[in-house]
Amino acid sequence: MLLRKLSIQNIRGKSPSECDPPPLLNPGSSAYTSTTGADISSTPTNPAATPPSIMMSPSETKPIRYLPSAKQPLFEISAADPVLDTPHALFFHAAKKFPQHRCLAFRKQIAYVTEVEKMRKGKGVDNGILIKEQLIQKETVMLGDWEYKTYEEVAKTIRFLAAALIMKVDAASMSSIPLVIAYTKIGQSTLLETLTQTQSVAIFVDSDLLPILLVTLIECPHVKMIIYHPVSAAWKDLQKSKVNVENLRSAFPGVSVSSIDDFMAVGEKAPPKKSTTKAEDPSRNLDVKDIVWGIMYPLGDPKNKPKGVLVTSCNMVATIKSMKRLLKPTIRKEDTYLSYLPLCLMLEYTLVSVMMLFGLTIGFATKASSYLLPPPYSDLNTNYQGDIESFEPSILFGIPPWWDEIHAHVLEIIKENDQAWQEAFWRAVTRKKSWLEHPVGIISSAGICTVDNTTWIRTVREKLFGTRVRWIGVSCAMEGPEKREFLGAVMSSSGKMVEGFSFMEMSTIVTFMPPQNFCNRTLGFPLPSLEMKLVTVAPHYIATSAPARGEIYIRGPSVPQMGFHANPEASVAAFLADGWVKTGDVGEWDFKNPGLRIIGRLKPLEGRFMGEFVAVERLEKAYEASNVVNKCCLVYSWRKTQPIALISASLPNLRKFANFHLPKETPGMSNDGLLLSIPVKALLLNELKIVARDQGCVDFEVIGGIIMTEAPLPLAPKPRRTKVSKMTQAQQRAADMEVQDELDRKAVAVIYSAETEVMHWTPLLSSDCALTQQSRSTNSSNGRRMSAPPPHTPKMVPRTEEMRFPRRRVAEY
Repeated sequence: MLLRKLSIQNIRGKSPSECDPPPLLNPGSSAYTSTTGADISSTPTNPAATPPSIMMSPSETKPIRYLPSAKQPLFEISAADPVLDTPHALFFHAAKKFPQHRCLAFRKQIAYVTEVEKMRKGKGVDNGILIKEQLIQKETVMLGDWEYKTYEEVAKTIRFLAAALIMKVDAASMSSIPLVIAYTKIGQSTLLETLTQTQSVAIFVDSDLLPILLVTLIECPHVKMIIYHPVSAAWKDLQKSKVNVENLRSAFPGVSVSSIDDFMAVGEKAPPKKSTTKAEDPSRNLDVKDIVWGIMYPLGDPKNKPKGVLVTSCNMVATIKSMKRLLKPTIRKEDTYLSYLPLCLMLEYTLVSVMMLFGLTIGFATKASSYLLPPPYSDLNTNYQGDIESFEPSILFGIPPWWDEIHAHVLEIIKENDQAWQEAFWRAVTRKKSWLEHPVGIISSAGICTVDNTTWIRTVREKLFGTRVRWIGVSCAMEGPEKREFLGAVMSSSGKMVEGFSFMEMSTIVTFMPPQNFCNRTLGFPLPSLEMKLVTVAPHYIATSAPARGEIYIRGPSVPQMGFHANPEASVAAFLADGWVKTGDVGEWDFKNPGLRIIGRLKPLEGRFMGEFVAVERLEKAYEASNVVNKCCLVYSWRKTQPIALISASLPNLRKFANFHLPKETPGMSNDGLLLSIPVKALLLNELKIVARDQGCVDFEVIGGIIMTEAPLPLAPKPRRTKVSKMTQAQQRAADMEVQDELDRKAVAVIYSAETEVMHWTPLLSSDCALTQQSRSTNSSNGRRMSAPPPHTPKMVPRTEEMRFPRRRVAEY
């Protein structure tokens, strides 16, 4: 986190080429009809001055809102309490309301202990080889007890820090010091570019990241202060921090380096002003819509120039209050929230702020996700519990790679039990899922509670998460519906894993799915503080189809409108004159069954920001970049942490590929033999992984297995069209031709249910074993007969005449 010695007056005093945003329509102005209460679809008094988006175009949908009526204004500061106009004011309002409630909780590393473990070597006595035991040393971590601070104590700490900043940085007031938010994982070049762009004078950093600054500060003479937070109380870590501090002080004598405790001691001598709101400080003349709260730098490709978006206090307060409105029906007084993600993620910062407005306790994990889980799933000492188990949160959010890790641990725990226990576990999960999909009021709640209290689900969850987790969520990126079903059913008592859609480039939360409106097939509804619309992208996506499809545009009080800092070109490209912002993502909205789905992406995968949502359809296009793949369908499963790719292979190209890599084995091989060849499948899987990474896919988006067939995959029928003008008929005809390339996933699931079920029920096969079409239930690596699928396994649906295809030659890997 970087602190800048700039108020909003300093920013606007610079030249337009440095940081002035393009001339955009202010969301708070009278022309912005959606925030003043006017019906955005009605005709204004002056039609000539009407922005094009307000006069409904046949190439776009009407604005979509969380509120049912378009005549209701979007949720903003003026719609609530004008006194609580900054995040700072919101927190002090919570501190005044809940002074003695526990606010923050944390614990530190206190020591490192070397443990001796026994490691088994050998293949087993059954093979005639003696099992040997080897002693290995492993360094484990000891953690201290949780320390708690009340809201009153946290408020006092904030006042001391603000007073110290006023003395050291010579700032005007607490709310006029913009923050520059940067990820800890950015490289040296990106950090240097960020510091240079913002001319930051103070840096707040964890003690373990101090060595990074030794190189960076050589080219940043404007930095005058470093404030570090000791993340560990272990003697070894304290010595490292001491050496790093001495190195910084000797290398940069003009830079003040102090710990946060020493910095607070300075603030105790000079208490700051009591408040910075207009109600208590009439001398403050700044409009809240012009106060820059911070500059958010999302984590992107280090090859590209970093882009920091200017976020105002109005944007932050509108987002926080909107989220509070969504979560109010589901939050309880006894709830607790555990945060391990960086607060530079807008959703994480918003959730923490909302929990404070409800007076809840927020625990911060020790060293991010390193010690969330208990041993042996982390490096903690065997006598200590993980952060989740010891803090016992009721609400928990995570990112997809971490949830994949949890998924893998759950499957390991399941495999430790016998076959009968496993079948009972899968039946319980399926029953809990059915209660969620077909709710019947209080009967469903009772059914979910009864199933959740069974031995099977509760045992698995208690080993990892403890006993109090009510609902969980995904903070960014995408999690497959099947994985959300499974993780929600197993790892939370309510069975709900919620998700939302964030526009990472603008640090804006677009949609969110509160638990009371849970739906596993969509990403929820727009926040009450913004509206969105879908705009036609001809010929692929037509906004007038049913359901509507098009590029997602957003605008509202929570959407930043001041542009990118020191980057006017990017600001002009991203913002439109009528306040709409293009996201570059393609969405689908069904007005009969409301909910947003992301189905495409107009921007390339390469160079994307961390946490950006990527649709399954876009990932499939990445694998189709290989000339061996005609069509690809990704299949997610409860029993696999990685997706399985169902591939319609191009036999001529597959034969060329095989003959090139295996010239002595594949020439003259039949088509069935080629599809079932184990070396060919291993080579193709590795080739597809390389292709996917070249296309910009990350680790959790890479496939873990393939199912090949020479038959074409079934395609989706043409979408229904609503009545439109003659001007768009040519575009619709082109779109009808293009939509024939879209998969019919329901038909794929029915036709290939047997193959996918076998892949999901058996472990991922290595290069020395495979399942043949003639004996899919026999493991060829050891000749052992595979157990039959459990009774709850879906039966294969009889094929209709429309679903019959030529004989399939299937290879499974």
